[in-house]
Amino acid sequence: MEFKKLYSVWVSYGLSSKFENEKNKRIKILNGYAIIWLHLILFFFVATLITQGFSLLNDQSKTIINYTDLIAQGVTALFLFPVLHLNKNYHFGVARALFLSIAFINVFAYAIFIFPGNFTEYYFLIHGGLSLSLFKRNVYPFILMVISFCLFLTPYYFFDAYSEDYIERLLLSPALRLFISLYLLFNYFKRLNHRNEKLLSLEKDKVLSDKIILQKQESELRKLNDFKSHFFVNFSHEIRTPITLIKGYTSRIESKDAENQKKLNIVNEQISNIESILNNILDLSKIDANELRLEKTQVDLEPLIKKHYINFIELFNKKNIDFKLNIDIPKLSIFCDEEFISKSLNNLLSNALKFTPKNGNVTIKIKYNTDLSISIIDNGIGVPKEDLIKIFDRFYQSKNEVNISQGSGIGLAFTKNIIEAHGFYIDAESTPNTSTQFTIRIPEQFITEEIEFVNSKIDLSLNGIKNKPTILIVDDYKQLRDYLKDVLNDYHILEAENGVEALKIIQSQPIDLLITDYMMPKMDGNELIKNIKKTNLKFPIIILTARIDESVKLKMLRIGVDDYLIKPFLEEELLLTVKKSLEAHHAIIEEKDNLPNHDIIDFENQNSDFSTKIAQKINDNIASSDFGVQDIADYFEISKSTLNRRVKAILGQTTQQLILQARLEKARDLYLQNSQMTQKEIAKRVGMSNTSYLFKKLYETYGKQYKPND
Repeated sequence: MEFKKLYSVWVSYGLSSKFENEKNKRIKILNGYAIIWLHLILFFFVATLITQGFSLLNDQSKTIINYTDLIAQGVTALFLFPVLHLNKNYHFGVARALFLSIAFINVFAYAIFIFPGNFTEYYFLIHGGLSLSLFKRNVYPFILMVISFCLFLTPYYFFDAYSEDYIERLLLSPALRLFISLYLLFNYFKRLNHRNEKLLSLEKDKVLSDKIILQKQESELRKLNDFKSHFFVNFSHEIRTPITLIKGYTSRIESKDAENQKKLNIVNEQISNIESILNNILDLSKIDANELRLEKTQVDLEPLIKKHYINFIELFNKKNIDFKLNIDIPKLSIFCDEEFISKSLNNLLSNALKFTPKNGNVTIKIKYNTDLSISIIDNGIGVPKEDLIKIFDRFYQSKNEVNISQGSGIGLAFTKNIIEAHGFYIDAESTPNTSTQFTIRIPEQFITEEIEFVNSKIDLSLNGIKNKPTILIVDDYKQLRDYLKDVLNDYHILEAENGVEALKIIQSQPIDLLITDYMMPKMDGNELIKNIKKTNLKFPIIILTARIDESVKLKMLRIGVDDYLIKPFLEEELLLTVKKSLEAHHAIIEEKDNLPNHDIIDFENQNSDFSTKIAQKINDNIASSDFGVQDIADYFEISKSTLNRRVKAILGQTTQQLILQARLEKARDLYLQNSQMTQKEIAKRVGMSNTSYLFKKLYETYGKQYKPND
C-alpha cells in the first residue's frame, strides 16, 4: 500500500458517520498527535544510532547513548500504539485519557528524573492547547491547565532541580500569566475555528439544499424534455399512418374538373409540408437525445448549390419572384453531411419563398475568401429587431401576417442545430420590409480548393463500353439541363427543351441513353416515350421528375422505362442509375448476338411482353422468401438455363440479379415512404430474412442513407 494511503487509513481510525462532525474532527486530531509523536520517537532512535556510529568511528571506547532516555522513548511508543487501537475500536474517551496521561507522565519523568534542570517542564505549556483541541467543553482543558501549572512548579519547589538563586528569580506571577495567556490564546483560536466551522456548516447546508433543489429541477426538466421528445416522436410516427391513407386515397381521385384538380394539388402540397415538418421534428428529437450522427464526406459545392437553385426555381417563378444565383468561386468542396446540409438549405429557401411577396427578389450569394459564406437574401417582410435574436429558438415565431396562418417554428431551430453540429456558423440580418439575409459561414478547415471529388463508390468506367456514351437530356428548364451536364460531365451530352425537339434529335443521330422530364410543353415525357416505342430504336430511358404519385411511376414503368427518379435526387443515385442502365443495355446487345437460333425467334416482338410478365411475377411474390428462379421458370414453362439466357438477353441481368434488384427497389421505396418502419420490418416485406445483408446491398447500391444498423 502507498504511504499516503496508509497514513490516510491511520488518521481515519475511529471515524463514523454516526458521530457529529466535531467529534470526528477530535478523533482525527488525536490520531494525528499519536502518529506525529511516533514519528518523532522513530527519528530520535535513528538520530541516536547515527550519532553513536560517528562516535565509534572516532573513538571506539566512547559511548554517548543515554539508555534511560532510550528506554523512556520506547515505553512511550508502546503506549501510543494502544491509543490508535482504542480509537480504531471506537473507544475515543479511553484513548484520549491514555494519550493525555502519557503526555503528562512523559514530561514529568523527563523534568524530574531523566533530564532534571534542563527546563523540560516547559513542555507543560503546550498541554493546555492539546487538551483544548481534544475536548468539546472548556472545563476539562482548564482543569488540565491547572494541573499542568502545578506540575510545572514541582522541579523548582519539591525536587531541588535548580539552584536556590534561580528559584528566587522565578516569580510565580509571571509563570502563571504565561500559562493563562497561552490558554486564552489557544481558547480564542478554538472559538474562532468553531465559529467559522459553524458558518461553513450553515453555508454547506445551504449549498446542499440548493443543490438538491437544482437536482430536483434538473430531473424534472429532464423528464419534461424526455416526455416532450417522446411525445413528438410518437406523434410523428402515429400521424404518418393517416397521412399515408390520405395520400393513397387522394391519388385514386380522378377529376377532369380543373377546380377540383387544383384543390387536390393543394392537398398534396400540404401533405408534403406536413411530412417535412415531421421529419424535422424527428431530427430535432435525435439532436436532443444525442443520437444524430453526421456522415461527412467531401461534397462539391457548386453542384450542391445549383441543385437547390433548380429545385426551387419553378416555385419562385409561380410566385413571380426573381430568383438569382450569384456564384463566382473556384472549384471547392466542403466536408459535410450532404443530406442534412441540403435540409438546412431547403429550410432557408422555403422561408425566403414564404416571406417574400409576389414580384420580389431572392438571391443565393456565395463568397469565398479564407472562409466560405453562403447567403440567402430576400426583400420580403423581414424580421423586427426585437425578434432577430429569438428566431433560431425552437417554436418561436415572429408575429406577422404570414405566420398567423402557417409555420411551425422549428425550421430555423433545426437549421441552426445542424449547421453548428458541423462546426459551421449561421447568423441573420434584417431590415423590416427592406431585406433579410441568412448566412452560413464555413471555416477554412472544412474547405478544399481545386479538388476533383470522385466518389469511390461510383465506377464510371462502364465495363465493356469503349466509346464515350451519348446521353440526351430533355427538360424545359435550362438551369436543370446545365446542372445535369455538370453531373454527367463524363458523357457526351445532347439536350432538348421538349419532346418535339427530342424526337428530331433521336431521328437525326444515335444516342445511348435518354433522360427526360415527365411534364413539359408541346410534348411531355409520356408522349415522347410512346413515340419512341413506335420506332425500332432501342436505348435506356430514365424519367427524372418532381411528380411523386405512384400511378405515374407505375404507368411509366409499364411502358418500358428503365428507371424513375424523383426530384430532388442524389447525384450518386443518378450516376449509378445511368451506369447500370448503360451496362444492362450493352449486355443485352452482346447476349442477343450470342443467342442460338431457336432462342431468338420473335425476339423483338416478345421481349417487351416477356419483360412485363416477369416483372409482374416478381412483384406479386416479392414478400415471399421462398420465391426464386425456379418459380419463374415454372411460370413460363421453360428450363432455368433457357430462362437465364432470355433474361440476360432482354434485361441484361441474370434472373437472380433481377429478383434481388426488385427486392432492393421495393425496400428503397418502403424506406423512403415509411420512415417509422424498422429495418427488420422492411426486410420481411421484401422477402429477405437477412436484414443486415439487405441493407448492406442497399448501402452499396443507393448510398449512405441506407447504412445498416450497428
